Amino acid sequence: MKHKLEQRWFRLAAAARRAAADEPAPELPPGFATRVAATWIAERRAVPAAPMWAAFAVPGLGVALLVAILAVVTVSPSNPRADASEELVALADPLTDPSVLP
Repeated sequence: MKHKLEQRWFRLAAAARRAAADEPAPELPPGFATRVAATWIAERRAVPAAPMWAAFAVPGLGVALLVAILAVVTVSPSNPRADASEELVALADPLTDPSVLP
């Protein structure tokens, strides 16, 4: 398979060398470069400078920061309801604690 690929490549390269030597380079029509440059500039002006999602990036970052701060404040140990392990220790289990039985 590699041999066939090399043969194709050599045939294509030889044909390209013959074509380059036989025919002169075609001339561009007058004003072609100016038209290409003008079209390129017009298309750049038509496309907005920043993608549409960029308009939502900064407010989205602010919302994400606010949610993160609220999550930290809600779960922080300074909140008295955040640590309920003491309340669970105070509850006695009637199956394992004999002092609770009547």
